[in-house]
Amino acid sequence: MNIRTTAAVSAIFSIFYSASIYAVDYEYSIDTSASTSNNISQLVDGAEGNLYQATLLFNIENQDYRDFTFEFNSEIARLDYTTTNLRSENQYNLNLFTEYAPSASNFSIIALGDVTQVPANRFQIQEANNLREGQTYALLPQYFLKFTNTLQVNFNYQHALYEVQSDANTNTLQDSSRDEQQGTFSLINQINPTNSLQLVYQKKDTDFKDDSNPLNADFEQYDVLARWVNTGRTNSLNLELGQSRIKDIFGRNSTDDNGRLSFTRNINDRQSMSVQLNKGVASLFSINQATGRIVINQQNDSIALAQISKGGGAQYNYSDDIFTMNLSYFENKLTGVFEEREELRRNRSLFVSYNLSNLFQSDAENTLSIFSSISENDFDINITNVTQNLVRQTVFTYSYRASRNFRFYLSFTDRRAQQDFSDISPILITSESLSLGFIYQENGRF
Repeated sequence: MNIRTTAAVSAIFSIFYSASIYAVDYEYSIDTSASTSNNISQLVDGAEGNLYQATLLFNIENQDYRDFTFEFNSEIARLDYTTTNLRSENQYNLNLFTEYAPSASNFSIIALGDVTQVPANRFQIQEANNLREGQTYALLPQYFLKFTNTLQVNFNYQHALYEVQSDANTNTLQDSSRDEQQGTFSLINQINPTNSLQLVYQKKDTDFKDDSNPLNADFEQYDVLARWVNTGRTNSLNLELGQSRIKDIFGRNSTDDNGRLSFTRNINDRQSMSVQLNKGVASLFSINQATGRIVINQQNDSIALAQISKGGGAQYNYSDDIFTMNLSYFENKLTGVFEEREELRRNRSLFVSYNLSNLFQSDAENTLSIFSSISENDFDINITNVTQNLVRQTVFTYSYRASRNFRFYLSFTDRRAQQDFSDISPILITSESLSLGFIYQENGRF
């Protein structure tokens, strides 16, 4: 981590110790593993090698606070490779969420800090040695006026800073450090306990830090939309319809329809499903309407121009005492508003887990799981000759919990990646790896 990141992390921790914290829940785990692979570098002519990894996960959140909430999640890992053509890596993800909402006031403010890593080159299919740091910090003050028991007006403002490491190789590919400001006015009518109608107007300014890069064109965005929110005992629905207007620093204008549909149904105690559809200006981050928290969209670390995002997906979940399954499909298409460029991303995944305790007639937790995914990226961009990346991956994992705090796992990973080009023959890269790991977990309160 660089000096700015270290300072940011220090500031995050100072928040915890400057407050009179008297009830904080914590949880941490230490994960160490050793892996061997027939293609550790995931290159065309990659050699056999080993990977040794140590990961620390640490989470804390406050309790017994009426007006103040915070939550800190972190994951820090060290990866050492035995092959000389791969450098050791430090991987990390730090996330802080805080909210101050006085119960006797109509005002609240949310602060977010997110320090993570994003692909250094999204046009390649190798995962090893392909990360750089991205930082997001945001403030969201909010205020509302309640006219009646069913009618109120909300005023929201958000200011976010996003910085991503850049060098000569990545500058022309996806350098998108920026300063974003957005103001939102919404009129909300709570029709009944489960239904509300909202009229929303918002303006957003996106100011890229590197004005010398011709790919970075500052733009303004104006949105007008109507929103219907339905929240029931088993179903939740969020429907938005509206229009967006975009104007960039070169005086170009564009107007397009926008909309979003989000539907979740709890079928019964064991099953649930969700469906999402969206069309609108692509955003680096979004606000979860249900929780009020910012969701960082890691796919959009590449966005350095005004683009329209169109896509959707579906997810199905099943879980009981023995069997767990998650099936999902998501697709997103990014199209340049003022430039001829297009990207299409698809992701299909299946996760199945089976508790073997009954089979072994043991009280200890024995789990066999299978995770399979297909990730496809299609590119129609003049800054690369890559037209498609396709990665298929299947992971088989056996996990055994030896005690309340300690468990070990054995996993086998089969990865097959294909990359197509506009001017040369496609390449196919396969790799297989076997890993043995040990995890120690602890939680409590201080």
